[in-house]
Formats: sequence, C-alpha cells, structure tokens
Amino acid sequence: MSEDPHGERHWSKHTEYLKSLITAENSAIISDFDGTLSAFDPRPDGARIHHRSQSALDRLNEAGVRIALISGRAAADLYSRFPRDEIIYYGNHGFERWRGGADGPNPDEDSARAAITTLIDALDFSDLPGVITEPKGLTATIHYRLAPNPAEVGHTIEHRLRPLTDSLGLRISPGQMIWDIKPAEPIDKGTALRSVVNECGLRSVIFLGDDVTDLDAMDVLRDMTVNAADLRGVSIGVVHPDSGPPDLADHCTYFADGIDDVADFLTWLADCVRT
Repeated sequence: MSEDPHGERHWSKHTEYLKSLITAENSAIISDFDGTLSAFDPRPDGARIHHRSQSALDRLNEAGVRIALISGRAAADLYSRFPRDEIIYYGNHGFERWRGGADGPNPDEDSARAAITTLIDALDFSDLPGVITEPKGLTATIHYRLAPNPAEVGHTIEHRLRPLTDSLGLRISPGQMIWDIKPAEPIDKGTALRSVVNECGLRSVIFLGDDVTDLDAMDVLRDMTVNAADLRGVSIGVVHPDSGPPDLADHCTYFADGIDDVADFLTWLADCVRT
C-alpha cells in the first residue's frame, strides 16, 4: 500500500466497520469507473479496469454482494469494459441504465440526443491541439488532458461552451481535465445511487468515486443513511496527487490513495466475505 497522506481517514484505519458493512445482508459496492477502477487515460477509448479490481469485484459478486457501476461513460461503453450480466450499470451520469443487456433510457432521450448532436455539430476545437470531443448519445465530454496548457485551454473551452449549452437547454460541469455536457434534467450520479439502493432493497452500501460528479452520489448516500434507520453506508474518496475536487474531504467518509489502493481495498473486501 502506498504511503497514506490522509491519516485517520484512510480506509485501512476502519477495517472493523467496513467488514461489518460488506458482510451484512443486502450489501453492495457502488463505484465510479474512470479514476477509480481504471487509471486515467488521455484517450477515452484507452481506459481499462485494474486487473486486481476486476478479480476482486468478481469474487464479491460470486459471494452475493450486489455490484453497481455509475459512470459518465455511455452505459453500453461501460458494460463493454466489464461485462457482467449480474451488475447494474448506470451510464451518462445516471441518464442511462443497463442490466443484463436491457437498456432503460431516460424518457426525454430523443430531445436530449438532438440537443447534444446540435451542440457537437456546432463545436470547433481544431485550433486547440490535444482537445478531444467525445459524443456519448445523451451526454458529451470534452477532454483536454493532452493539451499543451491544460488550465488555459480548459477556460477557453468553457468560454465557448456556455453560450451554446445555454441556448440548447444543456448544462456543463467540470471534471478532471474534462468538461461534461448533460441535459438539464435533475439526474446525476446521486439519483442513480438512490435508484440502486431502492431497487435492490440495500441495507449496506460502500460507494467509491474520485471526481466532481461523484460528490452527488456521496451526498445522497450520506443523507439516505441519516434518514433511514435500516441503511448503513460510507463513501470512499479516491485521491490523485495532481487532480481531483478540492472539497472531496467534505463529501467522503474515508479515503483511498489512487487506483492501486482501490484494488487493495476491494481485494481486502473480497477476502472478508470468504472468511
């Protein structure tokens, strides 16, 4: 395990409680993908789940722990990177649901797709080297990790996006060297997490995430555990040395130190359910 920069809030300092969560009836792991289960890749198609996290999630799934993934990726794309019929997948920040090959679209899918298509057609970043536009159907992401000056380019992208998104009824949010573009409906990773908890009748939840959009899920889980006597849960904030939301500590319960530490954590959880 790498050196812990977060003292008493590192997950390894709370193993007794975490073991009680994962071994409880109706327990679940709900996780983000990029930056949590997969290392960041400057090109969206390059992301791959960490091999030890994949193995640990398979073991947890076989032991009866519910697994759900909630990502900004399109649901079909997310499924293709870790295809398991038992897993629940929410893509496009909660706007798409995929389980057992069945895709449950948002009721306003047609209008959302049309707005995103219009936006993509209007964008021109050819003068900004290293910028990648990723259409995802119901949403889109603009990546600038490969830009020569990411901070400056990020501001330029935002300046160009806002007039277009405002006119099309879309919203944008920052991430780790990305801008996410989404429909205006109040759907996010938090609403997706709430749906998984309610659908599965969960009593114990561990959520993992690393980026701005994951904070919504962390907040919803915290509120649900406060207001429901029969639900316990914690959020694990995944820390990266040079990126991530500055207020992550205000939203998560415990920390993991990057994706290798996430793999350590999930492997330890899988060992818990086998003992």
